[in-house]
Amino acid sequence: MRVVFLLLTALAALLSWVAAQQAVGARGVVHVSYPIPLDIVLRRVHEKRFEFEAIIFNHNHESIKVLNYATFLHKDAPVKRADIFARGKRVPFLGIVPKMDYTRLRRKHFTTIPSGKTATIRFDVAQNYDLTAGGEHTIQMVGTLPYGQIKGRHIAGYIPYESNKIQFMVNGEAAEGVRAKYLRVRRRVRGENCRGGRVPRMRESLSHCVQLALGAQEAALNGPAWRMEEAFGFSDGPIRQHVANVFSETADKCRSDAGRIQDFCREYYRDCISDDRILTSYLREPSLQIGYCDKFYDLGIMPKRCYVYDRPDSWGWFPSRAATVLQKTVHANLRKSGLPGNMSLDAEPGLPKILALDRNSSLQSPDNYELFAIHLKLGCIAVSPDETNGLSGIPLFGPNSK
Repeated sequence: MRVVFLLLTALAALLSWVAAQQAVGARGVVHVSYPIPLDIVLRRVHEKRFEFEAIIFNHNHESIKVLNYATFLHKDAPVKRADIFARGKRVPFLGIVPKMDYTRLRRKHFTTIPSGKTATIRFDVAQNYDLTAGGEHTIQMVGTLPYGQIKGRHIAGYIPYESNKIQFMVNGEAAEGVRAKYLRVRRRVRGENCRGGRVPRMRESLSHCVQLALGAQEAALNGPAWRMEEAFGFSDGPIRQHVANVFSETADKCRSDAGRIQDFCREYYRDCISDDRILTSYLREPSLQIGYCDKFYDLGIMPKRCYVYDRPDSWGWFPSRAATVLQKTVHANLRKSGLPGNMSLDAEPGLPKILALDRNSSLQSPDNYELFAIHLKLGCIAVSPDETNGLSGIPLFGPNSK
């Protein structure tokens, strides 16, 4: 079965790459390789506790340098590490969904796994998963992990991984006790965001969020079809109305948050993880509280360039305060409405990945809404060379592109 998984994953990765290349067209070249997937052996450390150990095997012929920051390799961070099921339903994840600035990565944010070697991480699932119902549970790790250039600090692509499945019994009261203790240690209301120049910056960000969302709402209803197709793959009436509704709700939420800035600016759990100033923001599950980190306040209000394909330092994404607020607000609204809303590609960056999403996934991806609103505001040309943008705006590769 493991061999079958490796072959199927490699095939899926190849198909995804082909789709991404078709979306990019002749002008944007993406250099992304898809190595042999990482093989993870998952085991429970102690029968009556909630700690698991993941041993990650690199079966590639060369070393691979995977991102450890804000991924399942990040020790003690409240990030998603596995999927847990009970009685056929997914157990709620109670941690955070991060949004990062990939331009500030350093060597320490990566873990190098030599060919034929392993890396190991331990984590306590009771800290950030709701296990209070007790009974039999199943855990598995499945997903993709960003990896970097061996001699650099930029993201080069993403590698799939999958673990074995483990069934384990849970004492609900014991799990609840672990979670309560964890929150007592972490809960430290951080008030710095409500002082000095940060409040005006947050107000400015929320104001721009309203403007971006309203402009995107109008464009979704009445704008050119190619812009809808760029971000969501379709431009038919129901899709236009759905996207317009999402942007309308986003504008309302940003307007409302601007009226309660003193409550909105606080960061309640110190979930910004560290002082590296890489994490810009996060969405906390299941309260849907948005937290803004120190790095957020250093960003410009709007991107200076359109999102591109050929910039490994940012993997095509240029962070800004307005775009960050818009993306996280869309994310929260999608979750609140009952849609998964967890398709955010913060841990899988890159326009090729975003534009290769299918119809349903693109409508549930906050990044696609951000792309639509920002490219509309900046007047960016179409990503596909087969489409033309009648607006005179910023070229896809910046003002100085040839």
